[in-house]
Amino acid sequence: MRTVTQDTIIKRINRKLESENPGEFLRVRKTRSETMQQNCGDLYLHNGRGNFIQDKHVDLSALAKKYRVLAPMEQIEA
Repeated sequence: MRTVTQDTIIKRINRKLESENPGEFLRVRKTRSETMQQNCGDLYLHNGRGNFIQDKHVDLSALAKKYRVLAPMEQIEA
């Protein structure tokens, strides 16, 4: 089993989102402040085109499976 960092998975998902939705500027983002973390969780989906939060409390492993960016022999680092 190969361990992959959370940042690597976020980058893979963001590249996949850009290829599937060109010009929409959808990105998975990490929260940086305590307030944002309370409101949005650790990760959220940001729509840069309209500058709004599209989805809060994003489950990275579920999103990785949805967009097929995690190989069967890989696991996300805890």
